[in-house]
Amino acid sequence: MSLNSHDEAHLFMPTPFTHLEIANRLLCDPLIPEAMCTAFRTYEPAFLLGIICADAKVPRKDREWTHFYVYTRPLDEHPWRLMMAKYPNLMHPLSPEHRVFVAAYVAHLATDEHWSRYMLKPHFGDSEWGNSIQWRFFVLNLLMITLDERDLRTLTREQAQIMKRCQPHQWLSFIPDEVLFDWRDFVGNQIPDASRTLHVLGERVNKTPEELRFLLDTPTKMHSYLWDYVPQSVLAQIEKDMYTFTREQLMVYWGETEGS
Repeated sequence: MSLNSHDEAHLFMPTPFTHLEIANRLLCDPLIPEAMCTAFRTYEPAFLLGIICADAKVPRKDREWTHFYVYTRPLDEHPWRLMMAKYPNLMHPLSPEHRVFVAAYVAHLATDEHWSRYMLKPHFGDSEWGNSIQWRFFVLNLLMITLDERDLRTLTREQAQIMKRCQPHQWLSFIPDEVLFDWRDFVGNQIPDASRTLHVLGERVNKTPEELRFLLDTPTKMHSYLWDYVPQSVLAQIEKDMYTFTREQLMVYWGETEGS
C-alpha cells in the first residue's frame, strides 16, 4: 500500500457509528458468556465510549498513538496486544467499569485490524483498479459513508445519552480525559439525526456534501465506481468475519483479565 502519510488511512476505517452498531450487537450476543454481557450492560456508558474512543483526536499525536500500528509496516501482532505491551496496567483495570471500557477499546482495535487486513489493504491499497491509488481511496470514502449512514440508522438518541453518562477518570494514560469528553460529546451529538459525516469526509476529499450525496444516491455511479470492483457480497463476508474476529478478541482480553 502506498500512502502519502502513515496517518492518512485513518480516513478509511470504520466510523464511530459503525463501531457503535457493533457494540449494540456485542451487548446481547448469545455467543458471549452471559456474565460478560451482564457486565457490558451494567456499565454500558463505559462500553459505548470505550468502543469509539480510539478515534479521538489527541493533540499533536498521529493515529499510531491510539491504534498502535501504521500502514507502512506489516501487522505482525494484534494492535491491542501492542497496546497492552506498552501499557501493561490495562491488563489490571482499576474497577469493573474500567475493565468494560478497556474491553470495548480492544474490540475497536480488533475491528480496525480486520478491516485493514481484509478490506483496506487487498481491495484498495494493493489493487490496481481505477486510474490511481488516490482514486481508489476516494471511492473508499464512498464506501465508508455508505456504511456509516446504514449504521447510524440503528442508533438512538437514548443510546447517545447513555454514552454521555460515562465519566472516565485517568483510565488511559495516552488519551487525556478532556479529549475523551470532547470526543464522546462530538459523536453523541450527531446521533441520530445530526451526522457530520458528509461534511467531515467531504472536506478530506475536496467534495461538497451535495456532490457526495449525488454520487451516493446514484446507483449507476456507485456500481461503476465501487460495486463493480468490490461486490456487495464480498463486503458482507468481510463484515461478517470482522464481527466474529472482534468478538473473539474481546473475549480473549476479558478472559485474561478475569478476577482483576
